Amino acid sequence: MSVSRLLLLCVATLLALLYSSPVGAKRLEHVSFEKPFDNINGEGLRQIGDNFVYGGDTAVNRHFARLTPDRQSKRGHIWGKQKLAVKNFAAVFTFRISGQAKSWFGDGLALWLTTSQFVQGDNHGFIGEFKGVGVVFDTFINQEHSGGHKDVTFFENDGTKTLDQLNEMEKVGCMAPGIRYHEKNAAFSPSLNMSRAKMTYTQADQQFTILIDADASGNWVK
Repeated sequence: MSVSRLLLLCVATLLALLYSSPVGAKRLEHVSFEKPFDNINGEGLRQIGDNFVYGGDTAVNRHFARLTPDRQSKRGHIWGKQKLAVKNFAAVFTFRISGQAKSWFGDGLALWLTTSQFVQGDNHGFIGEFKGVGVVFDTFINQEHSGGHKDVTFFENDGTKTLDQLNEMEKVGCMAPGIRYHEKNAAFSPSLNMSRAKMTYTQADQQFTILIDADASGNWVK
């Protein structure tokens, strides 16, 4: 999936490693994080790093950050404090969406690249009137949205579009049913089952490309 837009700030969720360009890449430490999370603050809470804050229902364990528990109406966030400040970048984003429900569920998360500060809202935990782009991973098919449904959707906004307007626009994205895991399935493994997304951006052609590896097997789908 390829789309185009200029990016200014990075908001990271879960495991994210960002590099300055696809060729001859240099890791951007100020907007990257990965396990283990060994730093503990004065309140006894594990920290993701100096350049990130988290809140809501998010909990950080040593080997993973859980945005929300498997319960209704829970919201969590991890927010980057530093500017991305590069013309080209590639990002690998490792995550797992899972729950105990087999057929009725509504799980999702989003990666926001924006100039906006964090404000909790109804747009997958963020606001609709943001400035920038977002990649949304959504397992719930909302029939009320006239723009249709994609498991992976790319959003862009100049700060003027409302959430209703975004939902009414035709979705740009793809279907990826394998990104949601059923925890009661006999084959489910918390340590092995995960998904990955790879995102690249080049300023010269303003091209934003998203690849999905639903089961982290190395099978990347555009």
